[in-house]
Amino acid sequence: MPVACAIAGDDSEADIRRALDRLVAANLVAPRPGERFQFHDLIRDYAADQARAETTDDLTACDHRLLGFYLSAIKDASVRWLDDERANLVAVVGSAASDTGTCHYATEITLALRQYFMSRGHAADGLAMCEAALAAARRAGDQRAEAGVLTMSGLISYNLSDYQQAIAKHTRARDVAKAIGDPLAEADAVHHLGRVHAQLGQPRDAIRCHESELALAEQAGSEVLRARAINYIGVAELSLGHVEEAVAKHTESLSIFEKLGDQGATIYVLNGLGLAHWTAGRLTEAANCHKQCVDIAREKEIHYLAGNALVCLAETYCDLGRYLEAKSHAYEALVVSRQIGERRYEAGALEITATVQRRLGRLAESIEGYTAALALSRAISFRYGEASILIGLSIAHRHLGETTTAMGFARAALDAMYETSMRVLEAPALTELAANCLATGDLSQADRHIEHALKLVVQGGQRLFEARALHVRGLITQAAQGSAAAVPHWQRALEIFTEIGAPETTELSRVLKSAVTC
Repeated sequence: MPVACAIAGDDSEADIRRALDRLVAANLVAPRPGERFQFHDLIRDYAADQARAETTDDLTACDHRLLGFYLSAIKDASVRWLDDERANLVAVVGSAASDTGTCHYATEITLALRQYFMSRGHAADGLAMCEAALAAARRAGDQRAEAGVLTMSGLISYNLSDYQQAIAKHTRARDVAKAIGDPLAEADAVHHLGRVHAQLGQPRDAIRCHESELALAEQAGSEVLRARAINYIGVAELSLGHVEEAVAKHTESLSIFEKLGDQGATIYVLNGLGLAHWTAGRLTEAANCHKQCVDIAREKEIHYLAGNALVCLAETYCDLGRYLEAKSHAYEALVVSRQIGERRYEAGALEITATVQRRLGRLAESIEGYTAALALSRAISFRYGEASILIGLSIAHRHLGETTTAMGFARAALDAMYETSMRVLEAPALTELAANCLATGDLSQADRHIEHALKLVVQGGQRLFEARALHVRGLITQAAQGSAAAVPHWQRALEIFTEIGAPETTELSRVLKSAVTC
């Protein structure tokens, strides 16, 4: 109804309603829920022919009224309305982009829908709209709009885990924004370029991008962009294994956003802070952060952020031994990620589900899940996910007694760390490699790897990983010197597991009791 009124122009809503009622009575249009109407195919073709017979001025005025209506309506529209109108919006942008007189509507409508596509997915429609809008911006010579559309299109490619396309689009957006002297647009482009580098396992490149973003934000006087840059420097610092540096950056960013009252932005910071707490072994704090993220994402119906938050919450619950909740959240993340086409979160959900299966002793099922997650991670160059999954595969195969296979996965995980600048999973990979060396009887290599792992976790403040490394340190010592010599390592590991609330507490308590009894 509102669209019909906009097209008709000066006619009153009552007149339009009566006209539509007559068309419905004549079976020329069919009513649909929400005061919507649909042409029959033949009638649509006939109406189009009749419209083309109108004078150019009448058609132009009608086009402008329709496009102006949509541009105004989408700014305050509900998500449900945008979902219902999405196909029409794609169509009107494509139509507007083909005419120099209306091409500015194509870019304005597209850019106004950026947050909608970021939160809801619908990547194919988003990319189609961006393609049309980009052509319109270039036809009009509007480089500011061109930079904005390129960044939006790059974001959609990023959300599809198409990282090379994302890099190409964000790089072009950055260059265009720099050429026209727009620091805000340039900061936006380099920000998202940094996020791509982070996902590709290139945290140092990511830091360079976010430091550039920080300088541009300060130049433009934008506290929002400054806080965002600081947050993502924290993300990259964590990938380098600098846990407390990451916590400091996230905390600083969170403080700025809270002062600004920007709840939508805090979800990104809480996610990073939760990951830093998880890495440090502060599992309860991590769970609280990720639970807040899930709640905000659900409240605001931001599917993309919900998928990420659910994966992180599931992983934290898994490490807390809350396996049913972990499996439930991982399944929900899997459903959401497949709905929006976000393969990175799909891989994460598959991995967490496999880890739950492994912890419950279902090794064959866990290997099947890990294998699917590994294939997906490699297909999208998700290097952190690849390394984490390889460690899981090594543990599962080692528990099955398949030491040679397990050793290969552990070495591959370590290679993935060394091939990138990522170091956050280096200690877990070394710990698993040490466990495999122990299983083969190579105590010398086992000792070397576990000492390296312990050095890293102590330096990085990775408490959960430290406890796991100490457990393996005790096993190696037991094999070389007997159970009594291993007890101090296991006692220290048990203290950390107990403090963290990890499920390994139960198993290690039995091991210690047996060692002391002997």
